[in-house]
Amino acid sequence: MKKIKLIKGLSYTFTVPNGETVKVTNKAVASVSDEAYEYAMSTGYFECVPVKETPERSPEQAKADNKELEACTKQELAAIADDKGVDISSCKTKAEMIEAIKASSDSSDRSEVAEADFGE
Repeated sequence: MKKIKLIKGLSYTFTVPNGETVKVTNKAVASVSDEAYEYAMSTGYFECVPVKETPERSPEQAKADNKELEACTKQELAAIADDKGVDISSCKTKAEMIEAIKASSDSSDRSEVAEADFGE
């Protein structure tokens, strides 16, 4: 898996020959297959996001990370989400914000439509 970030337009959706449909919104980071990555980079609308090598975390470390997030204020969580490219605009509570931040590392935004949205 590789990560991409949209640098032109508000959103961009495409389907690669293997049937994978990818939708990326402005400032969001998406994890995509190698085939989707190659297509996205060929469009000129995306940039590569370096993937940080992280050591595997133990269950104790995961619990500690959760406690750290729970200790954050909503403003701090918003800053963390922004740094990670996570859209939390629909989150109303700290719990929803924390869940969105934790879920962001495992998923990418997908859709069935194949078009670019330039905000026009």
